[in-house]
Amino acid sequence: MLRITVSYTIGPAGRFDLDYYTTRHAQLVHRLCDPVGLQRFEVDHDRGAGIVSAQLTFGASDTVMTDLAAVSAELAADGANFTDITPTMTTAAIVHQS
Repeated sequence: MLRITVSYTIGPAGRFDLDYYTTRHAQLVHRLCDPVGLQRFEVDHDRGAGIVSAQLTFGASDTVMTDLAAVSAELAADGANFTDITPTMTTAAIVHQS
């Protein structure tokens, strides 16, 4: 399994529309990523630290990253609708679940 985490650190001058992100952008994520094997999409908001993070969990597949490359431009383009912050992204293999 594979987990991609996308994080936005919201500074004093940053703009982030959490409502848009959890409704319209989330729908876009599912429309584009479900066919690629998305199993779970979660959004966390740490108000104290000013961080919004999304975790996308995909099933075992050697082609997930290649398949995501085909839809990443559309996902990134939607970013202008909810933020002016450049996100950080990490990708990790899930090696244990309980």
